[in-house]
Amino acid sequence: DIFKSITLPPELAAFLREDVERSINLENELHTKRLKELRLQYDAAQRKLEKLRDYLLTEAINVQEYREMSDKLKAEQEAINEEMNLHTQADKHFELAVSTLLSLGKDLPILFASSKVDDKRELISFLLSNLKINDGKLSYTLNFPFNCLTNFRHLTNWRE
Repeated sequence: DIFKSITLPPELAAFLREDVERSINLENELHTKRLKELRLQYDAAQRKLEKLRDYLLTEAINVQEYREMSDKLKAEQEAINEEMNLHTQADKHFELAVSTLLSLGKDLPILFASSKVDDKRELISFLLSNLKINDGKLSYTLNFPFNCLTNFRHLTNWRE
């Protein structure tokens, strides 16, 4: 019922969809570019590790030098992996925001019902805050901008 109360007039929904589509395309380009850059950095560190092993085997460096340089390169790779994971998580949050915005109205309850439990939790926290149960009744606050979208159902001209 909460999700059914959040609606957009068709004209505003169409405008929002176009704007979101532009944002999605830009986000995808930036996301892909940054992940490629990170992958290149990770691979470069891996090549350095392989050369370092060769230097150790040919006794160009000693074990202590190897360990110090190897630890530094592995730490660099771990930092790169963490950043890639952050990008992946940010992409997931972005997808949820986009699917929520594009599902405003009749599709939002369907999106919620068809989501996995973790996605449902994320969707609830995206839309609602101050969730409480008092005497068996749910109370909540709709987050911005969704709190502004509950009255559109009753308006005939959304620009007024």
